[in-house]
This record gives sequence, structure tokens and C-alpha cells, in this order.
Amino acid sequence: MIKVKLCHKKILLVLDDVHDLDQLNKLVGEHDWFGLGSRVIITTRDAHLLKHKVDGTYEAEGLDYDEAFQLFNLKAFKQEHPNEDFLELSQSYVRYANGLPLAIDILGSFLLGKSKDEWKSALDRLKEFPERKILNTLKISFNGLAKPEKEIFLYIACFFNHTDQDAIIEMLDYLGLYPKIRLSVLKDKSLIKWQDNHLWMHDLLQEMGQDIVHQESPEDPGERSRLWLCKDIDNVLTKNTVRGADWNLESFSKMPCLKFLKIDGVHLMHDLKHLPESLRFLECSEYPLKSLPSNFPSSKLVKLCLNYSYTEQLWKGKKSFKKLKYIQVNWSEKLIETPDFTKDPVLEKLDLEGCINLRKIHPSTSVLKELTLLNLRGCINLRRLPNKFEMKSLEILILSGCVKVKRIPEFRENMDRVSELYLDNTNITKLPTSIGNLTSLASFEYKRLQKSYVPS
Repeated sequence: MIKVKLCHKKILLVLDDVHDLDQLNKLVGEHDWFGLGSRVIITTRDAHLLKHKVDGTYEAEGLDYDEAFQLFNLKAFKQEHPNEDFLELSQSYVRYANGLPLAIDILGSFLLGKSKDEWKSALDRLKEFPERKILNTLKISFNGLAKPEKEIFLYIACFFNHTDQDAIIEMLDYLGLYPKIRLSVLKDKSLIKWQDNHLWMHDLLQEMGQDIVHQESPEDPGERSRLWLCKDIDNVLTKNTVRGADWNLESFSKMPCLKFLKIDGVHLMHDLKHLPESLRFLECSEYPLKSLPSNFPSSKLVKLCLNYSYTEQLWKGKKSFKKLKYIQVNWSEKLIETPDFTKDPVLEKLDLEGCINLRKIHPSTSVLKELTLLNLRGCINLRRLPNKFEMKSLEILILSGCVKVKRIPEFRENMDRVSELYLDNTNITKLPTSIGNLTSLASFEYKRLQKSYVPS
């Protein structure tokens, strides 16, 4: 009927807040539904819908500071300039809103006619309890997400805002969330943005996400799905001060769904022997003990990061990590040798940069079929490498600064994926003829260190 009635008429059609492709199909159809010169304007929270129908798109940007300041004053004072006594407070509110017209409108309207003390009190309250009306409006887009996208949004809001794009994708992949396709959904809905290879979300969207987690259990942090504030973590693990780290680590055993654990800037006094089997990612800087406990959870762990640790050996004997893909133990000065990796079939990255007392690499390293990165940069006391390398997936091998390494292992025929090889500042005197097997080599650095620089 729309096509029959309007196909010869020049019309202006505005469709506001479209959220389903079926709406466009029924109301817009094809270009010949309307007469020449017609215009159809569509607004939506989901840019992906527009890819099916429109000739051009425009993404509404946030207000710049001057525009935001003017709008705020019109709402709070009914004029373009604030009262002089309120100038600094007005500027603080505008910075808080960070260009979001919705927040500026709601805050300015709320403050109209209120005293200076009330303005100050409201600003202090915002720092701990965001304006509910703003959050509820922003939450509309969140509510329309599928469950996995909601999970990714909350991870970003609580942990990963303003983080490198590749690092976030890697992390979310470790958590089993298939991030590449799902992050594009969040981007289409303007819930996140990419800038200079960094992912970020608006401060108020981040507050909204954190508030969603907080509302899971306002009074008991232990019942929430995510913890990121020191006071809440400390509340769950102990009643002592967080810097003391005299935590009751048995509390971890009561977290059967724990997947992501990051401990940074805290000196632990006890071993991590009560972690649940659900754990997929562990980062613990300055880990205090000589090795991981014998009952350390291994069935689902994907990434292990123990930078600046006091570990001498990651684990003793053979330990089965069937899903472990990434080990990073950078700048761990006590580390002496790598463990037996025989039962770690999917290990992809082994990063041991700056382990200055590392003496030898276990022979099992040389046959890791999925290993793509072996980084031994700055391991100045490393002497023993395996007799041969046959890691068929290896792409990057770094031995830069391994000043006591005098011989490079033979490269087997299956190592045709190596694209980067760094042998600078070593004492390797001769390259094996098998280097010819590295048929994909694109970046190669080889500069022998002068003898006078070799440490005793």
C-alpha cells in the first residue's frame, strides 16, 4: 500500500530509533517506493542495520567542550554563560559528561535553581553513585545485546578500557568469547570505538557497565561476577589491608567460576594453591615462591603470566596443561631453567625476556608443534639450547643479547614459517647451512658481540 500510494510523491520520511531490519523492510522497502527527490532519514543505535538499505551514513559525534559548556549553561542557568560563583563547578560537570548530550541535559536540568552547596554535594555523589536516569537510558543499548556481547562489554568496562586492540582480542579469546565478530557488534552499536589501535568506551558507558556488575549484589562483593576495586577484593579475601596481602587464599577455592585473575603490585605471603580449575588466565607479578604448587589448576588455564617473579622453575617434572597457549615470565631473575613441556601440546608463545639467570632450555621446547614465538632476549647467562629446532609453527625466534650462546641449533625442514630471526649481540660464530630451511624469513638480525662485552 505504501508503494502504491507514495511512488509518485516527493516525501520526507524520518524513522527514529530503528532497532530491527524488519522495520526497515516494511516501512522503506526499495528505492522505487517513493517519488523522485524523496528523502528517508533513519536514526539507530545499531549501525549494522544501515548497511542493508542506505546510500550514506553519518555518525553523530559527541559535543566539543565549548558546545557542551554552552548546552550545560542553557539547561542549568537558562543562559549561555554561568554565574561567576558557579564557573568551576560548571566546568567540572561538563568534564564529567565528556561530550554526551544526554548527560549534559539531565545534569543541567537537575541543577537548575539549586544552591552552590547542593551542586558540590551532587558532584561528590556522582563520583560514587552515577546519575540513575543517565545510566538507565544508556542501558537500553546494553539490554539489546546477546549474552556473549554483554559479557564482553562488562569485561571491557571493568578491566580493559583504553587497552591495545590486539591484547584485548587475545584476552577475550582466552576467555572463550570469540571476540572478533562480537566486538564488531559493540562497535556498530557505538558502545565501543577504535582509535590508534586502542579500544575505548565513553566514561559514562564504563560507569554504566560497572554499575550493572555492582547491582548484582550491592551489599556483598563476593556475590558479583567481577571484582576490580581493591576495597571489594580485600573485602572478599580478608578484612586486613590490601597492601599487606595476608589474604585467606582458600577463598579462591570457593569461586568455582573464576576465569580471570590479575594480581599486580601486591606482595603475596601465601602460595596460590587454592585456585579453582575454572581459571583460564592468571597474571601475578612478583610471584614469591620457587615454583607453582603441585596442585596448581591446569585443566583450563590458557595464559600464565608471572613477570618479575622469584620463581626458579615454573613446575617440577611433567605437568599437563592441555589448553595452555601462552607463558610469559619476563624479568624473573631467579629462573634457572624451563620445565618439561611434553604434556603441553598447544603452547603457542614462550616469552622469557630478561631472565638473566636462565641457564638452559628444556629439549622438549624444540618439538612444540604449535609454538609461534620463542623470546629469549636478554637472557645473558643462557648457554644450552636444544641440539635442533623442529617447531613447525614457529614464526619469531629472538636470541638478542644472549651473550653466552655460541651455537645456533640446526633448523629442520619443517620450519618454513619462520619470518623473524634475531641473533644480534650473541657469540654465535657460524650459522648452520640449515638456515636455508627458513624459506619465509623476512627479518634477520645477526651481529656478533665483541668479546670485551661478554659477562663473566
